[in-house]
Amino acid sequence: MIVRDFYKLKDTDRSVSDQHWNSVRMLLADDGMGFSFHITTLAANSEHTFHYKHHFESVYCISGKGSITDLATGETHQITPGVTSTTTTRCAPRKRWSWPAASTRP
Repeated sequence: MIVRDFYKLKDTDRSVSDQHWNSVRMLLADDGMGFSFHITTLAANSEHTFHYKHHFESVYCISGKGSITDLATGETHQITPGVTSTTTTRCAPRKRWSWPAASTRP
């Protein structure tokens, strides 16, 4: 059994960030589960472009609001609390996250 505390991990090497986002890696490949689980916070008024080259990604919004755009199709979806966005291919096209609203950090 793996039991981890977000509040303890956020001050370890499992917490990675830049100026506009922070991600706490609750589960990683070396945990042997076959998937990873992260708690990520995006800063208000920020924009991010990600390319999911080697993995699927499923994102669940806890708080705040923004949008995700599939850069291959131009299709944009609004993201609000309770909404999930999931890539459907391992080599998914690049996605742009726009996050104009403030989020509450856990």
